[in-house]
Amino acid sequence: MKTFGLKEIIMLLMIWSAFAGCSATGSAVNTNGSFAGYDALRADIDPLIGDLMLNCKELDRIAKDVRSVAEGYFYGPDDQLNYIQKSQIHIGKAKQTACHQWDVLAMIDYINPDQRQVYYTYRVRNLKAALFENMYDLMSLNTYLPYIENENAVVDIQSAAEIIRENNNIFEKITRLLEPLSNPSSPAQKI
Repeated sequence: MKTFGLKEIIMLLMIWSAFAGCSATGSAVNTNGSFAGYDALRADIDPLIGDLMLNCKELDRIAKDVRSVAEGYFYGPDDQLNYIQKSQIHIGKAKQTACHQWDVLAMIDYINPDQRQVYYTYRVRNLKAALFENMYDLMSLNTYLPYIENENAVVDIQSAAEIIRENNNIFEKITRLLEPLSNPSSPAQKI
């Protein structure tokens, strides 16, 4: 009986993976290697991903503006500095959430077609978690806003809150698009 060395095993794995990657499995895969309806999904989801990217950049600009306002209060009343800085932290968190979602949603084309259902499942779960995080950030901004006296900071924070609400709508729309394509959740997860 012949034993295989490391080189032979690696060569066999490379050959096997080459053939496994080229084969089309099932009727859900079309000739270009994507799921049936993938082009329709991309047509629906691409504008939402683009809006998410623009919102991410706008939240970044607003967070920088609020930070600049906060720097003017370093030697002023501590409570104003505190409220403005905390608001800036929540705007930064919402920006980070939006940028992360944009980053992972923009790479759909790079996911192996055979693994897209798993990818969609994780995206749906992560989008629901992002929605919850954004709701917390929005609630925090609404808590600090009445106590902030600087008019520029108030306008920026209100703009950020509107963008966060828009991001929540985008997350909900993308979740509705991906849920039918994802693995069904277990009964315990539906509760």
